[in-house]
Amino acid sequence: MVKYRFSQKIHSVKLRGFVLEMFIWMSSKSLIIFLGSFTRQASNFRTPMNLQEILSEDNIVFVTSESWGNAITEITGFLKDLTEITDISTIVESVRENEEHLASSAGRGVAYPHGISSELQSFVSVIGINRDGFECSTPDGLPCQIIVLTVSPAHALDSHCKFLSLFRSMISNSAIRASILETQTISEVVKIIHNWQAKILDPEDDDI
Repeated sequence: MVKYRFSQKIHSVKLRGFVLEMFIWMSSKSLIIFLGSFTRQASNFRTPMNLQEILSEDNIVFVTSESWGNAITEITGFLKDLTEITDISTIVESVRENEEHLASSAGRGVAYPHGISSELQSFVSVIGINRDGFECSTPDGLPCQIIVLTVSPAHALDSHCKFLSLFRSMISNSAIRASILETQTISEVVKIIHNWQAKILDPEDDDI
């Protein structure tokens, strides 16, 4: 009887040891998976944004509309040729809903309307330029001349935020804004943006 109980105790100890080992193994496995995911996200966040890779003659346009609402519709329409989006009307509605909650104009003639699309895997941008500008709700009362439209999936806003941050750094320069508004062709606009980005990437290059 004593031998039987002793055997039971050994078995119980082994079972608890096995359960503990399994718990540690599963915890380690979960931790590895979590750290792997975290590392990937952190790596994505550290990846530098480059306007040269995002903005080109394909997604910068001169806007011909004469009102803010029509300009948003016109700019959004270009997404159909640039992306897999099939229902442009939902993007327009998304942008307008966001506009009702928070005006996208940042002043200095620049606005950053934003929309959400479930059809996208990553963010896209279209920049519309109108020298005369549009009357809209602006903090400084100046007409909006440069509209930076961005559309992104709801689950991936980090790249969109990084893009806006970098673009704001460039467009806050009054000389850059003036140069863009004085251009006659889209290729000139692209050249100004790309030259600015190149200077950021290699500030010691005097040929830029």
